Amino acid sequence: MRTVTVALVAFTCGALSMLLFEIAIPSRLALAQDPRGWFMAVPKVPPLSGRRADHETYINSGYRLDGLETTNGTFNQVTFVYGGGAYKLEGSTIVGPTTLKLIGAAANTAQLLGRFGLLAQSPLITSAPDTGLNTPIVQKTTKTTIKGDFVSPYNGEK
Repeated sequence: MRTVTVALVAFTCGALSMLLFEIAIPSRLALAQDPRGWFMAVPKVPPLSGRRADHETYINSGYRLDGLETTNGTFNQVTFVYGGGAYKLEGSTIVGPTTLKLIGAAANTAQLLGRFGLLAQSPLITSAPDTGLNTPIVQKTTKTTIKGDFVSPYNGEK
């Protein structure tokens, strides 16, 4: 009887610790090892979502860049909203002026790089002032046409 009780208590403790582990590190986070060998939770890059389009033209509207995958698309005077997920725009043409609205992780990254002086201001971009907590960073290009492939370096896969 004592062996069964000990086994039941050990199982319950293990199950509860896994439940707490899942609460502390949700599915949008991954474990990584830092240089000291310690494990830490890091955000996962959301993968391409399957929203795929070929030879489409997008005009004067807002488009969520996270998860978008398109080939030979034309974006004419659009606003891209970007939060840090994967994107893939192959053979695309972006006709400006174009607005980029950074939200979430992308806005945090841009703000951090800017504070350290690591985010160079492009002559193609006019910068919006820092507007406060949970406010998107909005930038607008003055260039008229950009052609090429625009692919995120992290696609959300291992």
